Amino acid sequence: GAGMANFQKECRAPARCETCEDVVDANIVDPGAACPHCGGAVTFYVEPIPADAGAGTYRGVDWVLPDGRLLVLGPGPFHCPRCGDRTLRFHMAGLFD
Repeated sequence: GAGMANFQKECRAPARCETCEDVVDANIVDPGAACPHCGGAVTFYVEPIPADAGAGTYRGVDWVLPDGRLLVLGPGPFHCPRCGDRTLRFHMAGLFD
């Protein structure tokens, strides 16, 4: 949810669950973010960086967090929690605000 009314308290971002080995979306602004399926610890595929770090100087998707950090989802490939290889990629399907 970027663009949602509760954006100050919730920002869903792709993550991998370390317990059930699934790709999930979790609230990156929640310090206790957990897997919505099993409650396990998650590792986000995105990386928050300072907003002045140069938006647009990379390939990927970005959005700004309430605290001003820029959230970046690069082109990958990323670690696949199921097979363990770096084969996972994310693709933009659209922005719906």
